[in-house]
Formats: sequence, structure tokens, C-alpha cells
Amino acid sequence: MNFMINGINLNDMVQNQITFQPSINTVSEFKVDNSTFGAEHGRNSGAIVNIATRSGTNELHGEGFEFFRNDALDSRNYFNTPPAQKSPFDRNQFGFSAGGPILRNRTFLFGSYEGTRQRQGIDINTPVLRDDQRAAVTDPVSRNLLPLDSNGHNHWGERRGRFVGSATAPVDIDQFTGDVHHTVRNQDSLHGYYAWQRDERGSRHFNMRPRPQFLASATRAQSHRQIGTINETHIFGSNLVNEARFGFNRINITFTPNAQLNPVDYGMQVGVDRPIGLPLIAINGLGLQFGGPEQLPSRAHRHDVRVLGFGELPARSALD
Repeated sequence: MNFMINGINLNDMVQNQITFQPSINTVSEFKVDNSTFGAEHGRNSGAIVNIATRSGTNELHGEGFEFFRNDALDSRNYFNTPPAQKSPFDRNQFGFSAGGPILRNRTFLFGSYEGTRQRQGIDINTPVLRDDQRAAVTDPVSRNLLPLDSNGHNHWGERRGRFVGSATAPVDIDQFTGDVHHTVRNQDSLHGYYAWQRDERGSRHFNMRPRPQFLASATRAQSHRQIGTINETHIFGSNLVNEARFGFNRINITFTPNAQLNPVDYGMQVGVDRPIGLPLIAINGLGLQFGGPEQLPSRAHRHDVRVLGFGELPARSALD
């Protein structure tokens, strides 16, 4: 499936998924094609979803919104049993949009902001070392790693050789968009759109004691996404219209472990001497894994630039 916005690619070219979700307030209309694609759609099989963004009008209009959800009506996870507190969940989505004229009947501006703040408790149920198992450790490197283990406490103080608790997975997203439409003359019009997004989220961020210091999936992702489109439409006559499009899609993502420790400090000679995280360590028989993930830290920087132009019969909507 290929997602497009104002006729410009909205997909991550590596993972083949949508780059970001435009705020619903910025969408004027959308169209889904599942067969008989035009010549400009040659990249993906499957359906084509094209979104046309919203421009201002001669009247000034604006709106704001807030969506809130928490754990008040949520049931417990099967492993999140009393007397432990129920894992928290709070999600806020909020924002505003406004549009109006710069020059009446010629130039219009529309802008929006949307933010997301989520704090979700991730239930943890993992084996850890008991006191007798810790006392049996003699290897110097392994003994250096023992303080990273919770010593078998769950989060209400009992020792079972298993940690039962929760960790937070924070999500912070901010997204801004701007849209300008200008009528040059009766035969020519210009349309520009730009979106900027900051996305920061964590996986299993521990903020309680006693606790496992980190697990294999405890990571932090930071990303910046940008997309811009420019469309110029020229009417040659009653049976021919040409539209030229230029656009770019830019993604910058960084993944890092929550616990950026230096393996050398623990006596480990693995070729890494910087505080970027420990290698993935597995204890056979116990089923305990910590450190890692092994592919982090990592960074990805991708961009896609498109220039398109075509002629067709007069369009009946901004999506055709």
C-alpha cells in the first residue's frame, strides 16, 4: 500500500510504512484507489491512499480539541495482580487549527498543531536471581553485573526469584503544519504544504526501586519528520489541465538504549569502550536476558524527493 499527500509520497522508503499520520483537522478529502492506477502511481502494488490537505477560506475559522483517556475504566492485565497497583495509563491528544485569508479571493493560509502525551504502564514478569544463586556467582565479571539485578524482589517487597511490576513507556509527539493556497490568475494556482513532527518515545523506562536496571527491550527512540509539497496547476483550455508537483519526505530517527553503560567498567572486553550500552546477555536455564538490544545504538537518515508533471482532463476534485 502506498500513502500520498497532495500527490507526493508519504511512505518511509525503507520500512514501507506511512511516515506520519496527518492531523485529521488538516485533511480536506481523501481517495482510495485499489485498481486501474494512473501513470503517476508506479511504485507500489496494493491500494493507493491519497490525501488532499485543507486550505483557508475568505472567512477566519478556528477550532481546538482535547481527547483524554486514562485507566479508570481499564481492566488489569492478567499478570498485574493485587496487591500491586494497577498499571497506569494516561493519554492526551490535543491541538488547534485556524485558517483564513491573506488576500481575499486570492491567497489563503491554514495552520495546525497537534500534540500527544502518553504514559502507559508496561507489565513486567521476568525471572531474576535468588539470593542463593547470587551467592554462588564467582566469575569477576558476573559479580560486577550483579548490582544490575533486582535480587528477586517484586515491587511489593517479596522475594520469589521473579520480578513482577511495571515500567512506563512514555510517548511525546508534537506536529505542526502550514498550508498556503494562492491564485496567480484564472488559469494558474499554487498550493504549498509543510509538516514538521517531533516524536520521542521510550520502551520500558524504569523509575522504581528495587527493579531490574534494564531489559533487552528498554530503548528510547527520537525522530524528526518533515514533508513539503508544492503544486502548480495550469489550465490550458476546456480539455487539458497540467499539474506540476514537487515534494520531499525527510526522516531522521535515532535509537538508543535506556542504560548507556560502558562494558569496560564491568570488566568486559567486547571491543566497545564507550558508554553506549552493554551487549545482550542471556542466562541459560533461568531465561533471564538483559543488556542490549544488540543492534543499538543506531541512527537512520532518509529522504525522498519527487518531481511530477502530467496533463489530463479537468479534474473534478483535488485528488484526481
